[in-house]
Amino acid sequence: MMIKSVEHTLLHLQVRRLLLNEIVRGEFAAADMLPTETELCNRLKVSRSTLRQAVTSLEQEGYLRRRQGMGTIIDREVCNMTARFDLNSEFSILLGDLGYTPSVLFLKAKEEPAGSERARPLHLKPDDSLLSITKLWLADNRPAIWCTDSVPTALIRRSFPEDLLHKDIFSFLEGACQQVVSYQIASLSARLAGDLSQDLGIEPGEPIIASSAVGYNPRGSPVMYNFEVYAPGILTPTVLRAKI
Repeated sequence: MMIKSVEHTLLHLQVRRLLLNEIVRGEFAAADMLPTETELCNRLKVSRSTLRQAVTSLEQEGYLRRRQGMGTIIDREVCNMTARFDLNSEFSILLGDLGYTPSVLFLKAKEEPAGSERARPLHLKPDDSLLSITKLWLADNRPAIWCTDSVPTALIRRSFPEDLLHKDIFSFLEGACQQVVSYQIASLSARLAGDLSQDLGIEPGEPIIASSAVGYNPRGSPVMYNFEVYAPGILTPTVLRAKI
């Protein structure tokens, strides 16, 4: 394993993803413990501080448990979890981790009033304008996730290339709004497919799982509203509930 040198603030994220891949399906897939910090630093060609950031992130997500005098334990039960909705994963990565070949269809983008449901969590007035971007993710060419991301137009600081609309919402926020989503607060609900049945390729009366979420920047200000639904039979949301 070796990682090319990049900007330090991004390097620990690359190390985190590489380590997780090695833990779940790679070199450490049969291991109960991670190698020592010194060994990992030598393998990855990174500093101790970068490695510790990556390991701390994986520990916070439940994949690892550090024990004084024992080392870093790999929690196999957590590693075997799929479709974790307590983590902020891009849909393409999420579907790929489930063994599907992911793809995405851009459906539409339009400006519209926030309305009462979205205005309140975004700290807006109902008639304030949002840019809503709707996409459909496919898993092996089957409809999997229908998603609309709504961004206050007041946050869009300049004109942006049209291809940003086709990228993930985090890239759009960074490129068009100079905003970064630090965390999201989401709620899950069950409902009938209704008007979304045609996009999802199912019957209108079929039950589906939906999620509503608000994304916040590092200062704790809301910068996007997200609504998504999941077609039956593709993924089942799971959540790690750690004792505090």
